[in-house]
Amino acid sequence: MENAAANNWFWPAMLTAAIAAAGYIAKLLIDTIKNIRAEKRERRTHLLELYALLRAGNVAFNVQKENRTRLMELINVHHADLIKGKVGFEEIMEAAYNSFGDKEKELHTIIRAITVHTICSLNAAMLEWLKKDTYYKSHKHNNNNLSRLSQSLMALEAHLYLWNAKYAIWIPKHPAHALVYLADEQKHGVVFPKGIDILIEKELNLKTQLETA
Repeated sequence: MENAAANNWFWPAMLTAAIAAAGYIAKLLIDTIKNIRAEKRERRTHLLELYALLRAGNVAFNVQKENRTRLMELINVHHADLIKGKVGFEEIMEAAYNSFGDKEKELHTIIRAITVHTICSLNAAMLEWLKKDTYYKSHKHNNNNLSRLSQSLMALEAHLYLWNAKYAIWIPKHPAHALVYLADEQKHGVVFPKGIDILIEKELNLKTQLETA
């Protein structure tokens, strides 16, 4: 009788404990899955922020390049004597700067404004993104695409630090300067790493592609 009574008490208690334990484990598993999904969403949002900055930078660069081409055409027509032996966009523009006509001054002002107010701001935002990133840049990844992205992001960070250094001495006190190039004829630094946008698109499964300048 006592054994029967004990069994009547023990097994229901064990079943209750087992159900409670299973429920607790299930809750932990669900919470873990939710946290993993939340982290993935946060990483995706974070990476989309960089992608948006890259797209904006590409637009700004292309607009600036169009204006630069128009200005160079005018300089070649009106100031050929002043630019003999000059190499590179900045050297040529600086040589002709004091003789600019109204249209040339306008284009030069636009080019410089894009450097100062758009490209500089976008570069600062990208550098801030890179400083905060703790996943894409710093970790070693088994995924080949992520590994290439990590290497490109480190190259981008080096480029941006060098760009900032040249900007600081090249632009503010020199109104004749309008562009900050690192990998032109002057070889003042390292080129902006191409293809980051494509690597991001692959990681985010985006269908559109951006031509990085």
